Amino acid sequence: MQDEHLLEFLTIQESMEAAATLKLGNSTSSESKKNIIREILSTLGLEEGKNTRVSNLSGGEKKRLSIAFELINNPPVMFFDEPTSGLDSQNSYQCIVLLRKLAEEGRTIICSIHQPSAKLFEKFDYVYALAEGHCVYRGTVPGLLPFISSISLQCPSYHNPADFLIEVSSGEYGNFISTMVGAVNRTLSLEGEKRDLNKTPIELDLVSGSKEQEFKSSKEENTNFGNVIYSSKDETTVDLASCNKGFLSQKEEENLYQYSVPLWIQFYVLLGRTFKSIFRDPMMTLIRLAAHIVVGIFIGLLYYNFGNEASQVLSNVGYLFFCILFYVFTAMMPTIVTFPLETKVLVREHLNNWYSLKAYYLAKTLADVPFQIAFTVIYITIAYFMTNQPYEAERFLLIVIFGIFNSLISQSIGLAVGAALNVQHAVFVAPVLVIPQILFSGFFILISAIPVYLRWLTYLTYVSYCYQGSFKITYGLDRNNLHCSEAFCFFKNPKKILQEFDINNSGLWFDCVILLIYFFIIRILGYFILRWKVRKERE
Repeated sequence: MQDEHLLEFLTIQESMEAAATLKLGNSTSSESKKNIIREILSTLGLEEGKNTRVSNLSGGEKKRLSIAFELINNPPVMFFDEPTSGLDSQNSYQCIVLLRKLAEEGRTIICSIHQPSAKLFEKFDYVYALAEGHCVYRGTVPGLLPFISSISLQCPSYHNPADFLIEVSSGEYGNFISTMVGAVNRTLSLEGEKRDLNKTPIELDLVSGSKEQEFKSSKEENTNFGNVIYSSKDETTVDLASCNKGFLSQKEEENLYQYSVPLWIQFYVLLGRTFKSIFRDPMMTLIRLAAHIVVGIFIGLLYYNFGNEASQVLSNVGYLFFCILFYVFTAMMPTIVTFPLETKVLVREHLNNWYSLKAYYLAKTLADVPFQIAFTVIYITIAYFMTNQPYEAERFLLIVIFGIFNSLISQSIGLAVGAALNVQHAVFVAPVLVIPQILFSGFFILISAIPVYLRWLTYLTYVSYCYQGSFKITYGLDRNNLHCSEAFCFFKNPKKILQEFDINNSGLWFDCVILLIYFFIIRILGYFILRWKVRKERE
């Protein structure tokens, strides 16, 4: 494709190893895969920088790495959509020289390209030029100027023939498109008659009666030279992906997703690749870790020793709800930002039959779970003990469990929204989806005070189960009276606290089960959204 969609935090070698495992399958030994990778990287000039991360590669190197992926299974035909797009003159020349070398090795190389320099243009063996949807020239590069001369036009000396062809096709010298199309059609007719003269009557009958045989014959004629689809106008560019898809029969469409390795190997490779990306991504590791530690300490200082103080119950309830909001946004937002950025990589690799969508989604969702759990536990540990919550192992473990559920559900929402939308839309939609969850949680308004016709919404919000569960753990489970540093404390008795905040002291494990169900439903929903998005991209 025209743009390089690569995983920024992997090295060239790691990217190639993952691609080789997924594309070559178990039929190729590990040693053979290493030799193939070594040979490809050497051919493309990437051997010396094989341990360099993709994020540190130049535009030309990224382009060559994209080509390297497709060379792993040694395809006989390769389509390139503007391979020089976004490259400077030197990298463009190196890229075309590389493609020329691949063509000389026996592959058919087909490119669409705009405004090549004369130096690049002469590297092509065959040109197929388009203007306004019609072929205005087909033939060799040396034959272009004689063809233009045949329609009473002369290319100025020292003028790039490719530029002159664009100028003529754009109408700068008058409307010559119909003339060029007619000349191309006459040439085709003459070539057809010449071929027919060299055929026997039986061969003519076979050719006229079988389009499939004609297609195979033309393919065999073109396997030993490089080709270029050359467009003179942006609006008439050939969509190579659409052309390729158009050749698929119904049977081929049904058998499109046949992978080289089984599902568990796909999952293993993708899981390892995702782990490496998360470890090396400062947004997903260092920044998140620092945020949980710093905010945990800050909240611990702000609500210091409030957990067992009866005169500070209202403030401590605020602490409980803030923790829930912190879990929601720190788990959701990084996923929303990073997941859409990998969607283009997923589309390219999945539609090239590297792996199934199930393997990718499982690897992507499971890889970050240990990190999210670890960060949540670190934050809870710091804030819980600094705020002097009950020093009881059972309560602490239950708070950790509910915090983890909250984080994983929020992360699941981020995955689902990130799969459905781009980054710009997702960062707006996700918080909007969370606002009703917060409003009906029971913190800003007591559940008994919510109008009857809206009260049912509290049973659909996972934040309400997290909030009420945390409240029950903190002030329920037969907790002893709180310490009172004043003459009178209204909230000294924990049962009084539960009653005033309209929290039922029972049903803690029911809340836990509901959160677990919520987690699985949103994760599964995220998968189907992602599958819909990939199908939409394919169309």
